Amino acid sequence: MSTPALLQLPDFSTASKNQLGVLGRQFASLHSYGVPFPPMFALTVEMLSYIAQSNNLLTKVEKLTQKKLSPKNFTTELSLLIRKQRLPTTIATSLAKLYHSYCKNVFVSLLSSPVQSSSPSVVIENITGEAALQEAVLELWGRTLEHSLALTSKSALSLEKLIPAALLIQQQPEATVSGTGFTRHPLTGNRSTLLIQSSRGTHTAPLPTGEGDSFEVDALTYRLLRKNIRTQTTWQKQVLGGFETKSLASKKTNTPTVSEKQLERIARLLFHIKQKSLHHYRIIWILERETLYCLRFAELHPVSTQPSGLDRTITRLYANIHTAQSLTPEILAHRDGVGTLRLEYTYAKFGMHPLATLQNNYHRLLKKELSNTITKTADLLGNLPLTVRSQSFTSSELRKFSKAAALEPIEPNPYLGLRGGLKALEQPAWFAFELELIAQLQKKLATPINFLVPFVRTPTELARLSRVVDEYLIPDSKHKPLWVELNTPASVFSLSEFPLKNVGGVVIRFEHIHALLTGYDPTNPDVAVQYPTTLSSLELILKHTVAGLSQATVTQDLKTAPAVRLQLDTYNSQYSALAVQFGIEGIVIQPKALMLAKNSILEAEAQLTANK
Repeated sequence: MSTPALLQLPDFSTASKNQLGVLGRQFASLHSYGVPFPPMFALTVEMLSYIAQSNNLLTKVEKLTQKKLSPKNFTTELSLLIRKQRLPTTIATSLAKLYHSYCKNVFVSLLSSPVQSSSPSVVIENITGEAALQEAVLELWGRTLEHSLALTSKSALSLEKLIPAALLIQQQPEATVSGTGFTRHPLTGNRSTLLIQSSRGTHTAPLPTGEGDSFEVDALTYRLLRKNIRTQTTWQKQVLGGFETKSLASKKTNTPTVSEKQLERIARLLFHIKQKSLHHYRIIWILERETLYCLRFAELHPVSTQPSGLDRTITRLYANIHTAQSLTPEILAHRDGVGTLRLEYTYAKFGMHPLATLQNNYHRLLKKELSNTITKTADLLGNLPLTVRSQSFTSSELRKFSKAAALEPIEPNPYLGLRGGLKALEQPAWFAFELELIAQLQKKLATPINFLVPFVRTPTELARLSRVVDEYLIPDSKHKPLWVELNTPASVFSLSEFPLKNVGGVVIRFEHIHALLTGYDPTNPDVAVQYPTTLSSLELILKHTVAGLSQATVTQDLKTAPAVRLQLDTYNSQYSALAVQFGIEGIVIQPKALMLAKNSILEAEAQLTANK
């Protein structure tokens, strides 16, 4: 067969969605309307198919399916097969020619463009060098395949299923100023107001809340309605492997990042995109000196805005999830954020013990997987808070990972053994790995991120953990990122003695604490069914939690008490009504129960008001 050619952005419109993917077609549509993008190229599905056939990939995959591998190990092995391919000489030469013509002295990004609109896009940034670009192409292909629905079954993997997306290559210009633009105000939902955030240097993700300048602009007249100019002492520069923070000249620290003329140009670009596409977008834009580019975009859905009106509960409702896919549009309409994003699912999917990955280059892949999980969730939440929980594996669960036998002890009662806060202190490299990731994402994402540490059992343990966390996640008067999960009765009854100065909040794991109060292991379902939770048990736990925090607020001279959230693994309207009576900040529940919980909490709050 003849070698397919790399497509350049002006030619994207000649390819179908099955060849270019959903994202590629969106780029083609916006480009046809005159939206300025940096130089871009596409490896179409046809080109990836050519690469696969040149490497006899399908035969290798058929041999792989004959092995007796678990779904997790099969996924890993299949991804490695993709990465081990060689680009045919004709394609490698074509790729090198375009790279040297447009991207030789700058960084490039790779984006997957899934053929199915329901699949997420995967991104790799800050690539430089011809060889690195070729490796990144195969790495992105492998990672995209891992995320695709084709891996739900390892049988009958056709060539079509092995190529779920086209791959896009985008030049990353050297930005002097960059930021995020919203074609509809993301907080109020006002369609006539554009929100523009800007900061010096390069930002390829939404700006963190509270950072950079922000401007509200009328969408029709481009008149500035409101502005907030913040002091900026640093700026970000792209470097190999990420970003470097540099000091800003003192004369620029309090000056606006964009001029009035530049602000109007950005506003006109946002309105042009909204007008031509008939969709609302969150847009990453950059200024390379005086040249304005649209870098990335993501569609804004109505549910991305904060709930408002009479159906807003005082007691917040937070989802308890392990992947962003759990947050459907229906569910997103009835939540105030994510109260627990459990990372265990992503770790388990990766398959190798995290401490083992730190001894080789696999930790970079693991870090990207965890980053993708958190970033996709944050993208759906907009400015709503996200609480990411540190891993809470038992030693017996971890021993099922590859390369784990020498790293995990055999314990008679793993549930109450080496886990949570104790594991973080006993295996500090893993804890530091998670904290470093959260610290990096806090700088990139607009979503406020809390870091929840489970199974913190004693005040001394929390004091040691706080010192480590504070090295990575610096608290301030507005945001204390460290949260603590209360899993044992002792942690509830001695809460007033816990050092809470830098703790933003606590999460009560009711079912776990009730089980230990009653005297059984909550992970044993046959025993658990004999001792159901009770309203009196919850009342006891809430009373001691609220009293302990109140006492600590006085004895530790805290400006405000840490917030309290109740996590219910099984939703119960009576329990939520009791939580409302105690005035706790929020309830964390499974996504499918959010709508039911919202209605029962509104009733409980109305009843509480009527009784006053």
